[in-house]
Amino acid sequence: TNSLLNPNLLIKNLEKQMFALAKNEYYEEAAKVREQIKTIKELDTKIQIDIAKLEDFDVFAFANDEKNICTARFVVQNGKLISAKTNISKNGLKDIDKNEIYTQLILENFNTNTPINSTNIYVRDDFEDLQVLQDLLCERFSKKISIKVPKLGEKKQICDLAFKNASISLENFNKQSFSILDELYTYFGLSNFPSCIEIFDNSHLQGSATVGAMVAYNVNFFDKSRYRLFHLEAKNEYEQMKELLSRRVKALDKLNAPDLWLIDGGKTLLNLAYDIASSAGLNVDILAISKEKISYRTKRSKGGAKDIIHSLKGEFSFEVSDEKLLFLQKLRDEAHRFAISFHKKTKQKQDLQSSKLQNLGISKAYIQRLLQYFGSFEAIYEADFKTIAQISNENIAKKITSLQNKE
Repeated sequence: TNSLLNPNLLIKNLEKQMFALAKNEYYEEAAKVREQIKTIKELDTKIQIDIAKLEDFDVFAFANDEKNICTARFVVQNGKLISAKTNISKNGLKDIDKNEIYTQLILENFNTNTPINSTNIYVRDDFEDLQVLQDLLCERFSKKISIKVPKLGEKKQICDLAFKNASISLENFNKQSFSILDELYTYFGLSNFPSCIEIFDNSHLQGSATVGAMVAYNVNFFDKSRYRLFHLEAKNEYEQMKELLSRRVKALDKLNAPDLWLIDGGKTLLNLAYDIASSAGLNVDILAISKEKISYRTKRSKGGAKDIIHSLKGEFSFEVSDEKLLFLQKLRDEAHRFAISFHKKTKQKQDLQSSKLQNLGISKAYIQRLLQYFGSFEAIYEADFKTIAQISNENIAKKITSLQNKE
């Protein structure tokens, strides 16, 4: 027999993965893998499984508390545990809906874009649509796929182990979330405990389709209900952040103030944020995160630019593995991801509108000039003949106003 969770093999693989991620500066992913290793070490359970069977199967379970749900997936190949993943999401439900959790979890992991590991799925709990889901997967993959709830034996033990894994992850997550916020509070000498954090970023490509994004973090999850997006008119980074924060402050009656703002930028933008907050009478702590400027002297040193944290008390430089830095980077990266995805959508819309004008025989240079003056395509279409002619020429003004008439 071979011990399925004599987890040394899995831990070795995960450690390799963690070092490779850290080496390539994917610190957030590396931190996630480190958490997995910690959880598996804490499981400290050995289950005997007959290696002669060399089985392949997947196991799903979940644990929850009032705030969060943690799902777990174990992948077993040739009788060995090769992957133990957990994922934490916000629990928005008073009553836990097992059916919804398992259905979503299995569909996400058994999708047509990823090769399937096995045709046997074991779940810890029975759920309403088990049979429906099984039929759907059989159809999706044109294979016989079974979903079972084991009641006895090693499969039941492994399902319980996946549940234990999810429970430990949840416990660690709650401890870690509070302790990291506590650390920020103490280390930066904040005036408010940072339960609710808003993070700001803006994104543009060669000056076109400028957008601003605000994401929010609430004790231990990204709070999507507080995410906001803004189309920005301003042309440079300073003015864009000014516009973004001013608009945020104007909406305080609709969305209550957070405890902490995190700005993507350096000292100048930090000071700007303080001016805007204090002129609005807003009691909020502010930190900014920016890439370290590399001078010609330090350029030769190994590694890329490091992130620097700015507060009114000064600049802080951390080791790349520092928990506080990793946490603030995670927040900044989420704002960046949100801004970029919105930017891409906006740019696609603009490109579509732009090609509409190009089809009328208006050159890219003129379209750019009109956009810069009017700020948006909507405003170009609504402008009067005389103003359009002044910015471009009468020929172009005729073409655009003929469009207006059609619409």
